[in-house]
Amino acid sequence: GVIQHTGKTDYRIGGLAINGKEALERQMGRTFRDYMTREVGPLFNPPLTFDMISLDFVTTYSLVESAEIDFVYTNPSIYSCIEWQYGSSSLATLRRKRQGQELNSFGGIIFVRADNTEVRSISDIKDKIVAAASISGLGSGQAQWLMMQQKSMSLMQDPKQVVFTSNQGEVVKGVYSGTFDVGFVRTDQIEGMESRATPLKGEDGTTVPCKKSLFRYVDVVERIVDGSPFPFDITTVLYPEWNLAALPHVGYHVSREVQKALMKIESWSDEATNGSYIAWQPSLSYLPLIDMNQRLGTIVPQEGGGAKTVCQRAATLYDAIVCPPGHFKMTEEEVNEGCVSQNLTCPEGDRCLCRPCRRADEVEIIPEGGGGGQGGRHRWRGGQ
Repeated sequence: GVIQHTGKTDYRIGGLAINGKEALERQMGRTFRDYMTREVGPLFNPPLTFDMISLDFVTTYSLVESAEIDFVYTNPSIYSCIEWQYGSSSLATLRRKRQGQELNSFGGIIFVRADNTEVRSISDIKDKIVAAASISGLGSGQAQWLMMQQKSMSLMQDPKQVVFTSNQGEVVKGVYSGTFDVGFVRTDQIEGMESRATPLKGEDGTTVPCKKSLFRYVDVVERIVDGSPFPFDITTVLYPEWNLAALPHVGYHVSREVQKALMKIESWSDEATNGSYIAWQPSLSYLPLIDMNQRLGTIVPQEGGGAKTVCQRAATLYDAIVCPPGHFKMTEEEVNEGCVSQNLTCPEGDRCLCRPCRRADEVEIIPEGGGGGQGGRHRWRGGQ
């Protein structure tokens, strides 16, 4: 029967709009606004309504913290932080069709142009120009960053330049053109561009359709998903797909009915077709993403001290820089001028880092009061 409901009746689902507000609306509006209002709303008295709003990397955290949204749909890395910090509950994980394969997980690949003989392994990335979509992106940034760290390397300090393009397709195009030495993209990105015959322009200006054979993947590993080998080449750990989660203030009955409604969506429905997914399944574990964020240093001690740790909120690229042990972040002015000072050009429209950290010099003792007595204070010389 109808569930008698005494709480709020208007629910808001926040979705991370990585490709812009219009793309989020086109892909997920039918699922989160129309379908939920139609399927879940009438189960309650009074009826519930659902709306969807777009989020960015900053408002995702602020609106979760202020409880201005009730459910959140975001990338797995950010979701793991929200679960860690705010106690959200994942209701369901997406299943997507990628190049004809139905998958609930993805990872990243490190690749070079096929004729690049200088980069044979992750350790060869040192002193090269690396391109990724985003420092906060999972499949084209953080997943590969962790692989470098496991080889005792730093994404911040070992490449001579790291370029963030905001677009994985531009990473592939830049590696082929010779603008970048090494690229970080999501698994099946290049295969997808090959299936669409995406044009690539070479160093001589000639254009060819994208083919996987034009590139070579670095340090490929085997991974298992749903009991079978992962169908695409992969360099990194596998991580669960995007998910929908309920925030702690949402009641059990509402969360339960939203979860049940997601499980009923069929692959041929308008909701799935527009959302470019096949179905929703019971939630996978997002603990590997919490582990990744802790290892990368993006889960940090809360300001003001205490034992609590929180997720780093990076409104700018400078805020997102995490220096390796024994290093300190340079001033923002120094970082902004870093590539110019090293005679490296940042492609127009991209954002770049050129070794933004400085090694800590030895401790310098500065006598208090200018005397030469026993008292003194310590400071790091050259560390910011």
